[in-house]
Amino acid sequence: MASFVWYTDMVFHMDQKPNQVYEALRGDILDFQLAPELALSERWLEDRYGASRTPIRAALARLESEGLVLRDGRLRRVAPLSLDEMREAVVFRCGLEKQAVALFIPRATEAQIELLHTLGTTDAEPIETGRPNVEGMLSAAELFHVEIARMSGNRFLARAVDEVIMRLYRARYLAALSPDRRSRATIEHEAIVSAIRSRDVEKACNLMTQHIEGAGAHLVERLASGGAGVVVPFRVVA
Repeated sequence: MASFVWYTDMVFHMDQKPNQVYEALRGDILDFQLAPELALSERWLEDRYGASRTPIRAALARLESEGLVLRDGRLRRVAPLSLDEMREAVVFRCGLEKQAVALFIPRATEAQIELLHTLGTTDAEPIETGRPNVEGMLSAAELFHVEIARMSGNRFLARAVDEVIMRLYRARYLAALSPDRRSRATIEHEAIVSAIRSRDVEKACNLMTQHIEGAGAHLVERLASGGAGVVVPFRVVA
């Protein structure tokens, strides 16, 4: 299960662990502190994170393997947001999570179902008055989906669901800025849990598909609108 640690505006000592630089850089990409298509020079990153070149290069290599950073000749850039990639990821995710639910229901325990209910209805404490904790809410929602896949008993499903949700994180962050979308997601999570509790495989699979497709349509809509609500401007590619 991927975990996100938010290091924005923090400066590290030159001897910090490489994983800290990776987490910091990834966090800034995922919450749009570093805009899609932004050029990432090693010297600029060294100054931003107070890090030496070795952990910077290691972090960039890991992020490139995850698809969050792209190589552009000798330079690296933050990966662009692509409408086509979002659409393809949503279709892929529907197939994965429908299968995960079908495998999970026959083996689900009451304790596992209660865990899913807690995760699916979590409303993270606000960071400050009037400012929702978007990262906290997304982490709980991500766990809801990844735990279903993990508890299905199929490790490949669990890994694939975790990876595709991570690839969608930036678009999901945009969607989570909408109070209406957050409220709808909670309602849909509750309905999925209710169907799981009733051991209704067909209903649970249909609800999961509708949930992912509806969220996907909203993601594409938010991207197409230019990502209103994000502090840095960016361009969406086809």
